[in-house]
Amino acid sequence: MKPKLETKQDVVKKDKAKKILEKSHNIKLLDLYEPLYIVDWVSNETESQLMTFIEFKARNYEHNTFPTLMLSLHKWMKLMSYRGEGFGAGLCVGWLDGLYYLEINRTLRPYITYKVGGRSDRSIEGDVEPCAFINVNLFEKVVV
Repeated sequence: MKPKLETKQDVVKKDKAKKILEKSHNIKLLDLYEPLYIVDWVSNETESQLMTFIEFKARNYEHNTFPTLMLSLHKWMKLMSYRGEGFGAGLCVGWLDGLYYLEINRTLRPYITYKVGGRSDRSIEGDVEPCAFINVNLFEKVVV
């Protein structure tokens, strides 16, 4: 099993992003038990918005450094599964030049590629795995 690699600094980044997203989207986010739900947060359901499951990623480079964002295929499939069951699904990324958000839906399929990817510099089993590569131009910058 792959170890949890989240550091205290990662938690700080995630908490900051959570507050920004809550304010910008006028929602309340609940931290989820990741081994069970696979993703980081769920939003409250409102009259105008579905309950939405959201994955957060922090990256130590600007959003346009690479043409795509790599995400575990397992996480991508879980987000698509939530969407398929009638919930909202989103991907929130904290890049060095800002916080960005992508609403997940089936119309994204032509813009996603699938292949094996990951890191080979840490010698961690499971770091190289099937991944979804998502065009970074699909993400919208979160404005508060």
